[in-house]
Amino acid sequence: FDRTARSSTGDSGYMQINDINADSLAKQGFTDLFDLEQNVGAGVYMLKYLFDKYGGDTTFVLMAYNAGERGAAEQREAGIYETDYSVEILERAKDFSSYIDNALNN
Repeated sequence: FDRTARSSTGDSGYMQINDINADSLAKQGFTDLFDLEQNVGAGVYMLKYLFDKYGGDTTFVLMAYNAGERGAAEQREAGIYETDYSVEILERAKDFSSYIDNALNN
């Protein structure tokens, strides 16, 4: 949880937004990817776009978020329908969902 995190592949902040997306995100008002609210907002914006584009195919959306749309499409063409990343995120979502459900029921 380092808002100033920067990967060797050009990904910034909590949501690890890649530099390749910076110009299009700036047009949506996300101009500082090291700002917590803007970074998370940009990540949510990107995820919503991908969910809308790919009809809610959660695994593919996660693959596209992580590897880019072209990378995810190439993986699918190669017969890869999930990645370590997509599996891990879906497992975390299940765990988090259970946590929230338990908190709401108590």
